[in-house]
Amino acid sequence: MIDLKGIDWSIFLAAFTLVLLGLIMIYSSSAINAWRMVGQTPYFFYRQLLWSFLGLLGCFTMAVLPQKLIKRASFPFYIIVLFLLVAVLFPQIGFATRGSRRWIDLGFLRFQPSELAKLSVLLLGSLYLTNIERFDRQVFRNILALCLIAGIPAGMVIFQPDLSSSIQIFSMGIILLILVGIAYRHLFAMFTVFAPVLGIVIFISGYRRARILAYINPWGEPLESGYQALHLFRSLASGGFWGRGLGSNVYRFLPEPFTDSIVAVVGEELGFVGVLFIIIVVFFILYRGIVVSLQNRDPYFQILGVGLSSLIGLQAAMNLSVVIGLLPTTGVTMPFISYGGTSLLLNLLVIGLLLNISRRRQL
Repeated sequence: MIDLKGIDWSIFLAAFTLVLLGLIMIYSSSAINAWRMVGQTPYFFYRQLLWSFLGLLGCFTMAVLPQKLIKRASFPFYIIVLFLLVAVLFPQIGFATRGSRRWIDLGFLRFQPSELAKLSVLLLGSLYLTNIERFDRQVFRNILALCLIAGIPAGMVIFQPDLSSSIQIFSMGIILLILVGIAYRHLFAMFTVFAPVLGIVIFISGYRRARILAYINPWGEPLESGYQALHLFRSLASGGFWGRGLGSNVYRFLPEPFTDSIVAVVGEELGFVGVLFIIIVVFFILYRGIVVSLQNRDPYFQILGVGLSSLIGLQAAMNLSVVIGLLPTTGVTMPFISYGGTSLLLNLLVIGLLLNISRRRQL
């Protein structure tokens, strides 16, 4: 019999609320695009609904898995993800669109292996950190090990190309290092090494360089590189405090507003109140995820749980930062809200793992 005793259902209810809100907003913001593309207004809504069912199935599966099995599966899962990241680069397997080869097409759906790479880094990184006696005894070796665990999949994702996902994947390794108490001087040393590398990766690419220039001055090319940033501002600001109402967004010039731009549509249709609601619920998930993780008896799940919670928080913070102009456009989705099957699946798997972690906590 499956033991559900001790599960913190508030985490699931918060995530499920965002999934429902996301489905509503996806239908509202995608209907016109869907009609133009395939002649069916609920097309993207139905696809996200399918991923929602798959994600909920994965969520409950993760919630009831034996914790020993999760530990044992960490390394095999990491290897499988690396294999998928290699496979997606081959034209016979990977699906390409707009110059990027990021998806594997299964016919009835497509999934993005780079999303699973974030989870694989947290699983294997947490396992490594709990198998060493003391982090500070061999600091350089341990930092190098975490950088390799996170850096290998992050480097592979750059070739798709997908820099924003690569940064998120590598950030998972940084978060794990912070959780085990890396000294600030070592963190600064890492920054001095990787910041120039990131700068080079950005500026050798024309479209990435254009995004940075548009971030600095989006009004410089309002119909080119600054187009999306300017319409994000206008859409978000037009809703005022209470919003214009569902389906009444007038700034329909955002490219695919139901994906990473969906918070701007929420701001337009549901106003400041709608955006604030999303922020509060995401913060609640982050807070409860950290609390239940620190209450777990096993150091592995303490580190893993805080890392998983941080993953959701990081994605939400990056998405909001893009919408309000604090970061250049990156393509990072809002967890549970934005259209994107693999992203939704990943986040619901994260919720399932947090539910599992909450089962073995000390109250």
